[in-house]
Amino acid sequence: MSTREIRDVARFDAPPGGAESGRESPTGQAAQPAAPAGGGGWRSPFRAQGIVPQGATFLLGPFVFVVMGAFVAGTALYSNVAYGQPLPVAYAKALSRLVTSSLFRQTWSIVIIITLMRVGLEPTARTIRGLFAGDVRSENWERSSTYLILREIYRPVELLLYAGMTAAVAEGVLPTLISVPRAAMHHIMRTILTLCVIVSAALVVFKIKDRALREAAWQFELSG
Repeated sequence: MSTREIRDVARFDAPPGGAESGRESPTGQAAQPAAPAGGGGWRSPFRAQGIVPQGATFLLGPFVFVVMGAFVAGTALYSNVAYGQPLPVAYAKALSRLVTSSLFRQTWSIVIIITLMRVGLEPTARTIRGLFAGDVRSENWERSSTYLILREIYRPVELLLYAGMTAAVAEGVLPTLISVPRAAMHHIMRTILTLCVIVSAALVVFKIKDRALREAAWQFELSG
């Protein structure tokens, strides 16, 4: 018997979940079936991760804090060198201007929202679904439409928040740096944010439909 015939026989006799069940899924990766949930069905390869991407970190707040501290220190040093102000007085004035500015409030509001999303979005959504559906098992949560929608919405929403923070920084800093009218910069930033919202919404709808179709095709393939 040739090597190819032996491989064909092994593929024919392989039980579900064996070595041959690791064939490629529509995502291009080998599907690794999970343990059966409740005695039946294999976990979909499209639900292997949580809502929050694994690459997401919680260093955004410290990073913004360091950047703002460096900005205040630089402003105070410039006032000390250029205008002869005592360094403590210059530092206090720069810090007061930053804390009372709209840029400070907008930036830290977005930082807090992103941090709360990363920490509490999935546990909160899972708890609320468990209260209404009466089922908090992990395998059922990962098969739910709530999980699917939140997973596809999370990244575009976070990117939109980053775009909003970037626009707030640009609107607050650029007019004084490059002598652009503040009204013109405000109009430009609002136009960019509007385009970002439209693109993000279209991307979410497309990704949800595409993932639902690919998963249905994969389940159909598994069921034979």
